[in-house]
Amino acid sequence: MGAPETPETTETRETSETIGRTDAVTGLRKHMLRSLRERGGTATTTEVVRDAEVPSGSRGRHFSVLEEAGLVEKTEMVIGSHGSRVQEWQLTEKGAEVMLEDATSSSRPSVDDLEEEVEDLRAEVRNLREHKRKTHRLQQVLLDVIYPAVDEESQARIEEALEANE
Repeated sequence: MGAPETPETTETRETSETIGRTDAVTGLRKHMLRSLRERGGTATTTEVVRDAEVPSGSRGRHFSVLEEAGLVEKTEMVIGSHGSRVQEWQLTEKGAEVMLEDATSSSRPSVDDLEEEVEDLRAEVRNLREHKRKTHRLQQVLLDVIYPAVDEESQARIEEALEANE
């Protein structure tokens, strides 16, 4: 059986909870919480990701951190705008409190916020480079198939378009 709580252990627990909550609300996650707040406290993954411009490679991690910190919770799966099922999220009371604190505090980003944003931007650059590489490879395959099958005028137009895009 654990030791009874004293004012000191209660303060330590509350400080730990505050630090955990603060660590969870940095950079993009702060924007995600703002999106939920601005949408009345409930929104789909797609809406939050679009509003907060969350890179596709890190959205799951950001939602997990917010959920583990008790700032958001899953509500239900709903039908999205394209007919697919999408997770819906809502701010918890704790999340609403954090957003209230945020609204009354300085709007200047912290070093942690900026470091996290840099990390997310680096991930997005890696994703874009990979997408560019795959697109270029597909373009080459298509050219190998199409180019020999078209007339000389069309070949010249293809070459002009390729030069313009370099």
